[in-house]
Amino acid sequence: MNISLKKAVDLKTIIRALGDKREHIQNIVQESNIVWKDEFLEFLPLDDLFGQSAEKIAEGIIAVVQQT
Repeated sequence: MNISLKKAVDLKTIIRALGDKREHIQNIVQESNIVWKDEFLEFLPLDDLFGQSAEKIAEGIIAVVQQT
């Protein structure tokens, strides 16, 4: 099955679509002593947000935040 995602989706829609997965991502990021911002979800492509595990997504966010 091939699935294609829209290229641009607003943050509110992303949060709703992720559901409980967003909270899991948030918890993992916060365990790294990073103050959570929903805008972190915009760091990654939609394909990754919906195709990877919460753990992998959190790792990606942590890496980006620690680089800044």
